[in-house]
Order: sequence, then structure tokens, then C-alpha cells
Amino acid sequence: MARLGQAALGLVALRLVTHYLTVDQFGLLGLMTALTGFFGLFLINPVGQHVSRHTHDWHQQGVLLDQLKRYNHYLICLAIITFILAGTWYGARTGWTAHMANQLGIAVVLSLTVWLGTWNATLVPMLNMLGHRAGTAALSMLTVAAGLVMSALLINWQAQATFWLAGQLVGLACGALPALHMLRREEPTTPTAVRSAFLDRTTLQHYCLPLAMATGLMWLLGSGYRFFVDAVWGARDLGLLVLGLAVAAQFWAIIENVAGQVVYPKYYCCLSRENDTDKRNAFNQMVNVVIPSYLILLGLGLATAPHLLVVLADLRFANASQLCSIAMLIEAMRATTNVITQAAQIERKTASMIFPYLVGVVSAVIGFGVLYLMKATVIWVPWILAFAMLCVLVTAVYKMHQIAPIYPDRKNWLLALLAGLIVILLTFSLQASSMAGHISVLFISGTLSLCALLWVQKRSKAFHALMAVRLPAERSQGI
Repeated sequence: MARLGQAALGLVALRLVTHYLTVDQFGLLGLMTALTGFFGLFLINPVGQHVSRHTHDWHQQGVLLDQLKRYNHYLICLAIITFILAGTWYGARTGWTAHMANQLGIAVVLSLTVWLGTWNATLVPMLNMLGHRAGTAALSMLTVAAGLVMSALLINWQAQATFWLAGQLVGLACGALPALHMLRREEPTTPTAVRSAFLDRTTLQHYCLPLAMATGLMWLLGSGYRFFVDAVWGARDLGLLVLGLAVAAQFWAIIENVAGQVVYPKYYCCLSRENDTDKRNAFNQMVNVVIPSYLILLGLGLATAPHLLVVLADLRFANASQLCSIAMLIEAMRATTNVITQAAQIERKTASMIFPYLVGVVSAVIGFGVLYLMKATVIWVPWILAFAMLCVLVTAVYKMHQIAPIYPDRKNWLLALLAGLIVILLTFSLQASSMAGHISVLFISGTLSLCALLWVQKRSKAFHALMAVRLPAERSQGI
């Protein structure tokens, strides 16, 4: 229920931000989040994955908080770099004619977003990794709710992208601080291991750096192209494109958040074992749980994209309807690629993740070059992104299969695919001409998809096997 509440607030936030901000300001917000996303994916995510891999070990040894203190030194350095880069970027974008207060405000907000956003995204899921599901769900809900209230107050006062992000900082702090307090109470008072390095050279060279290269390419495909669109087509077209992609991204973020709370803690717990066979079995169990779910929900996303845009966005953004439908497919392929590349965590062969995203980036660069030479409209941009993401997915399946062969539960996958197609056909047969009609279509489609999802997972052996793995908090509580 907390996840549903969090999702609902996230959708309300999208409605509010499109109501108050102009299309140009929404485009600027897309650029600002792309800049923070660069640090998140390229410089933070590889180290964050290292933290996730060792959360169970450090917790059992009683050194988790000590290691997080060292992690904070790295994050503070990145926040300072963000401050400098953000101020320089905004000044260059406006031809250095922007008021110094605006330039300073954007630099401060983006640097704090990188620092606080990372801590929220680290500490809150960490509680879930250790088995505190209720606490994680409550703090996730608090993060979204507090951020929404403060952002709404600020943009009602000043309808600018910077003030929306400033309000989100309050929500991030409201979630991170209680999570840190809960972790302090959770950790054993007497460490059972000798203090060790947070990140040794071998891990940095063979795990973090290859992963950073892969996630950097991932950022180019997911957000980096926005700077090219802004330069070629302008802020208004960028705003429409970002909204169409944002609705799809919000839809899939809800799905990935649920998977992250239910499935991934069990999977990462299995990765802490020494036996590689057990790790590969856990990977196949995870794939056979998540991919069928994605097939059903892809059908829901494709069927409801036009209705979602009407409900979630202001009328000024109505032209983004077609973009949203294509974006659903893009986000589905991105989410599926993230699942498949989890195989790289088994032997920590993160270098294997570079080639798929390199293929995708090359495909996108060629496609954007053709669009630029042909002076095509912005409507072709998501099609280029969809083709590039398809290249990533196909290449990732090939590369990851060499690490951990994938053995799909074909019957369950087929049933899930049929369920998704049925939802599409039924939804297309429903007509809506009012807000109440669009909401009714969404409710009917969502209910059908949820029933199909529960039915598929109930008969899934992989789901029951993975859920049988017990996390630390579950063991201590006798669950």
C-alpha cells in the first residue's frame, strides 16, 4: 500500500509540475535532472553497486556505518565538482547573461541534489536489503510526500525549475535521516572484523571502472541526448519530449521500485554466497520472476499511455501523446536490460556491460546524425532511442548468456505475453472522452494486469524459491 501511495504521489507531482511550469521551464528541468543523472550513473552508481554487494557482509561484521562514513567523503567531493560544473554549464547556456543569483542557486541546488539524493537512494533501500520492508516503504513514502508538499509550495511562489528541485531536497532529507538512525540501531555494537579498506585497487580497476564506463554510456542513451535536442530543436520541443519520456519513466519507476523491494534483496543475499552455481540459479530465478512481470506491464503501459498523458499532464503538453507511447517501449527495454545485466554481478565481470551500451550509443549517434542532416522533426528522436535500446538489449542478452546461461520458464513467459496482449486489445476497445472516462480505463486496465500478474507469479516455481531466501531481519525475527 505504501508503494501504491508513493506511486500516486509521484503522478500527482507530474501533474503539478506540468501545471505550474512552462514547456520551456520543463525542458530546463529535464536538463538539470540529466546533469545530476550524469553524476548518479557515471560516478556514483558503480560505487553504490559495490556498497550493495557488501551490505550483508559489512552488516554481519559490524562495520557498515564505518564504511558509509568513508563513502561520504567521496560524495562530498562529487558535490563540490557538481557545484562548479552546474554553475559553468548554466552560465554557458545563457551566454553568461544570467543573473549571478540564478547561476549560484542552480549550482547549489544541483550539488545538494547529488549529495542528498545519493544518501536517500543508499540508506532507504539498505534497510530493505536487511529485511526492514515496512520501514523502507514508510520512508520512501515520506520522501515523496515531503518533497511534493515543499515543491508545490515553492513553485506556487516562483514557477521555476530550480524551485521544484529545491523542494525535492526536503523530501530527500526527510527519508535519509530516519534511515540513518534506524541503521545505527541495527548495527552490532561490537565489530567482528578488522577494519578494512572501503574500496581496494583491485575492486576499483576490475569492478567499478568498467561499470562506470557502462553506466556512462547508459547515461548518454537515457539523458545525455537532451543537450543535443536542446541545441538543435530548442527548449520547447525538448520539454514535450521530456514529458512523454517522463510519464513512461514514472510508470516504469514504480514497477522497478516494487521489484527492487521484493526481488533484488533476495537476489543480492544469494550473491553473498561463495558457490557460483547457487548464484547462477538465483540469477535465473530472478529473471523468471521479473521478466514475465515486465511483459504483462508492458502491455498495460502501451495500452494506457494516451490515457495516462491526459490524466497526468496539463493540456499544454497534449502533443506529447505519441512520444509517450514510444517511450513506454523504450523504458521496457531499458528495464529489461537492467535485469539481464545483473548476471555481471555474479563474477563481478562488469566490463561485459560496456559493449552492449557502446553498441547502443553508436547506433544513437548515427541516427541523430541522420536526423540532423535531414532536418527532421523531434518526433523521430524517440524512434532513434528505441532502436538504440533494442540494440543494447539484444547485445546484452548475448554477452550475459556467456556468464550465466538464461533458462526461461517458457510457459510462464508465454502466458505473461498473452496476458499483456489481452490487456492491450481490451483497452483499445474502451473509449474515453472525459477525465472520468480516462481514469476508468486506467482502473480497469490496471486491475486486469494486476490479476494477471498475481496469477502468473502464483504458479511460478522461481518466485516461491526466491522468496524462500531469508534476509537478516527475517532471521532475527524468526520469519
